[in-house]
Amino acid sequence: MPTWRRSPMARERALWARATALCAPVKALLFGPSIEFDEMPFVEDDALRLRVACALVIDAQHGWPAEHRLDTKALQVWEFYHTVPVKIIRYLTVFAYLLIAFGETPGWCVALDGSEIANCTNATTFQRYETLADWAVLPTAWALFLEGVCLSVFTAQLVARMFMLGVRRFLRSRWHLLQLLLLVFMFADVLMAASPALWQRTHFTRPMRAAFVVCSHRRLRDTSAAIVLMMPRMLEVLVLFAGLLLFAAWVATLCPGIATSSSSASDDAVVGFGFDTLTASLTSLALLLTSTNFPDVALPAYKRNRASILFFIGIQWVLVFVGLNLVLALIYRSYCAHMRAEARALSRNRRHAMRTAYRQLCGAHMPSAQLSSLALTHANFAELLHRLRPDLLPWQVGLCFEALDRNQRGVLELNEFEGLLAALQVQFEVAPSLEHARRHRLRLKLRALLADWRTTLALDGAVVLNTLLIALQQWQRKHGHGESCTAQLLPQLPFLLLWL
Repeated sequence: MPTWRRSPMARERALWARATALCAPVKALLFGPSIEFDEMPFVEDDALRLRVACALVIDAQHGWPAEHRLDTKALQVWEFYHTVPVKIIRYLTVFAYLLIAFGETPGWCVALDGSEIANCTNATTFQRYETLADWAVLPTAWALFLEGVCLSVFTAQLVARMFMLGVRRFLRSRWHLLQLLLLVFMFADVLMAASPALWQRTHFTRPMRAAFVVCSHRRLRDTSAAIVLMMPRMLEVLVLFAGLLLFAAWVATLCPGIATSSSSASDDAVVGFGFDTLTASLTSLALLLTSTNFPDVALPAYKRNRASILFFIGIQWVLVFVGLNLVLALIYRSYCAHMRAEARALSRNRRHAMRTAYRQLCGAHMPSAQLSSLALTHANFAELLHRLRPDLLPWQVGLCFEALDRNQRGVLELNEFEGLLAALQVQFEVAPSLEHARRHRLRLKLRALLADWRTTLALDGAVVLNTLLIALQQWQRKHGHGESCTAQLLPQLPFLLLWL
């Protein structure tokens, strides 16, 4: 009876499925649960419905998930949260929060009991704590005050997001919960450090600043999570790479032509590379992987035995040219997979936001209507576009509507309405002035005159006449006639003006 075995591809798929199942909790922890879009209710108020549609279109422009609530106060907070001054304040707060580390007392200058180390306070021993550009060190009270202000701004941002999303949607995101936990912990640490009755400032809350900034920004946390999630895919290659490195170090230690002998130990000590022990071999080969230390690592062994260069050539070929490039290829492949997943998420968010905006604009009074039976009129489209692009004139809005209406029905279907994102990027040229139009008309006439065949023939004739005139002047100078400068220049003056 034949024995059936799995093919190598089937085994790889089974192992990959098992690894994916094992990484599912980590993925859920990093990205949160899979987002299922809640069907947003229809808004009956016309003014509010237009406001909701504008917010949804802006969400679609940026690829944000349309999760905010649809009441008036939530939309007011959403619009205020995404204004340019608020964005500037948010980014300046992040910059100031990270800049505190360049002016406060370093953590390694504070003892466990909260007192500063004497060497750090001595100006002759450690002047100004080696701060950036010799800045004066901030007093502890000022550093705590600035950090408290930044944390207060972050708390206000988190409260605003909770108000916009609602408590249920806010708590459904793991990132929001992590930000809330970090804020509570860092606020408690700042308050306890500011109070003389409680303990002093802890050291492990300062590295949490970078972690909080990463968790607060979508691009940073998605990229960081992608880096963490790509590690299982590279684990097999990294284990193989480490095994090859360990094997090469073991061979170099046992090989008499590579390992350091007693007579040449002083030479290797001067150079700084050796293979006398397994630890030294691992260190030397790890430095060899950087490719910048290749001759220095190999030269001591090469001086003792020239055949040892074959070992180093093999190490360079296997570990550097093959191993590192394979790791780089896996990193690139994983990053491409992450970018494709991010592109699919952005496309899904845009599609959902545009569909919801389309329903709000033309289906508010028909909750049970299908998208194929709805149509957006020019009046509703003009109101939406005037709110999104107040700089457009009525004829420009009508031109955008006609460009999107591919079926020439006078209304926009859903697939035509999705082209609104491209229409919002259109920039119309400013109407030229009368003087500019006259100059442009003169340019066109001159261009047409120069492109005419008769003009080309006349210019060729002028070139022939100029050549004959030059030849005639040379013949006259040869026979002693017309040697003056005026006699030579005046016949050439019309041709010079023509060429100019």
